[in-house]
Amino acid sequence: MKTKETISLLIVEDNSMLRDSLKMLLESFEKTMIIKVQEADSGEAAIEKVKEKNFDIILMDNNMPPGISGPEATRRILKIKPEIKILGLSNYEERALVEEMMNAGANGYLLKDIEKKELIEAIKTVIAGGTYYCKRIRKKFNLG
Repeated sequence: MKTKETISLLIVEDNSMLRDSLKMLLESFEKTMIIKVQEADSGEAAIEKVKEKNFDIILMDNNMPPGISGPEATRRILKIKPEIKILGLSNYEERALVEEMMNAGANGYLLKDIEKKELIEAIKTVIAGGTYYCKRIRKKFNLG
């Protein structure tokens, strides 16, 4: 029997209902991996958590008012621990926002309305060293 991979994931999202929903969804997915989830409600809180603990991957909200934005938190986190993988998470699909997150060092960009299957696919792709754009972003901007 194959051992399940354990992934340490940080959800950085200012909306507590979305944070809780993502946490429940990810922790319930135990087919091929176990996902240990922690949460932060701001860019500042995410930076502090990264200083305290090692994460494999972060789901980073792009827009968290007030305070440090998702792209800025991404830049600061990658200066502290450049090995962490980061997936941008947003309601917005404007090219400038996608590019800002990717230029900050994110490994992918997801819209918040993606399905569970695609979220898991994105996490697996990024953990394996790839880049992932959700289907709508890929289609809209002709990305791979």
